[in-house]
Amino acid sequence: MSFRRFFSPQQQSVITNISLIAPDRVFAVGGIVRDYLLGKAPHPIDVDLVIEGDAISVAEELHRLYPQARLQTYPKFLTAELLFPEFTLDLATARSELYAEPGANPQVTACSLLEDLERRDFTVNALAMAIKPDFRVDDCIIDRFNGLQDLDRKLIRVIRSGSFVEDPRRIFRAVRFAVKLGFEIAPDTLAEIRDTIASNIHQGIGGSRFRSELLYIFHPSFFPTRSAVILQKLEQLQALSCIHHNLHIPDRLSLLFRRLSRWHSYFLPDYSLRELALELIASNIKSQEAIAAGLIRGEAVKHLNRLPKLLASLDQIKELSPSQIFDHLHGYELPTIVLAGVLSQHRRIIWQYLTRWRNFTPLVSGHDLQQWGCPRGKTIGIFLKQLRSLQLDGKLHHYQEAQNLVRTWLAQDNLARL
Repeated sequence: MSFRRFFSPQQQSVITNISLIAPDRVFAVGGIVRDYLLGKAPHPIDVDLVIEGDAISVAEELHRLYPQARLQTYPKFLTAELLFPEFTLDLATARSELYAEPGANPQVTACSLLEDLERRDFTVNALAMAIKPDFRVDDCIIDRFNGLQDLDRKLIRVIRSGSFVEDPRRIFRAVRFAVKLGFEIAPDTLAEIRDTIASNIHQGIGGSRFRSELLYIFHPSFFPTRSAVILQKLEQLQALSCIHHNLHIPDRLSLLFRRLSRWHSYFLPDYSLRELALELIASNIKSQEAIAAGLIRGEAVKHLNRLPKLLASLDQIKELSPSQIFDHLHGYELPTIVLAGVLSQHRRIIWQYLTRWRNFTPLVSGHDLQQWGCPRGKTIGIFLKQLRSLQLDGKLHHYQEAQNLVRTWLAQDNLARL
């Protein structure tokens, strides 16, 4: 496959214009080069390019050519992003990073491409090709760290010692890339990962950056099977302790993820599957711990706060009538119910509630009750609940039955008032 054909026609046009606009050299760097050399199909959404010069200025000039794209700039990191309807373009100034302390965000300064490659995480992600205006690429691959050799050997190898101390997220990325590409982590890199974790320097630091790493792991290209494999490998390395010292993955994770995928598609298709998977993992620690670790936020806090109570109650409600089960479950948010269904051995109860009882159609409405002489106010609510219970329990089947029953209740109520 030629490098030109690696991109869509619109991407080719945009990249050609970047090469013409930029006063300095433009490079394809990292994953796009790696995947091209591996002969993998191109990612249809994102294009990442590095410029030896001011990437933000190039992005602003490019935006004038493509006003339909949405421009976002990040001066602190010397990067810009153009969001086209069909794909996202990331432009970055070649830059170096300095970490003031382990796990901190880096301080960024402009530099040459060769210096930029030094900050990359793994050798296979530090390969570069210069892009010419006519879309030709240089004959040679820029390879400072023997990435081509590691590609051939199918190894994930860290570029420099101390990389995992600088940024522990690279531990998660090493495992993710190994599973994604079908590679192994190089022995020296694996030893450094273990030494870093054993030092406890990153234990329990948590934060939104680890949350983002987990969401990457739950990407549709991984979920459910490969997501489970990645997390199991991280568990074996004790790397999850970087998020929280009590965080562990549930038993039978692959099975749980497959079940979660099915239940999500059936009952929560408009809810983010990645967020739901994150909630499932976070449910293995106390909700307050998950909040402190940066794993959950917003509505997810409510879901996980109520999940333990729901799980504990399922053993008691399994002998209840359908109407009683309905009354018990109806007050819970749907994501909480789905998580309970995935995790509990009593999932049949929840399955019946979700498929048969939750969205059942009542025989009568409040308007019907008014037409039959029921007074406005709380009586209508009481009667509707009683009718719903009888219908759910299979004791009420027809509209006429409901009408006769309501008239009996009204007559009894009138007698009681005499």
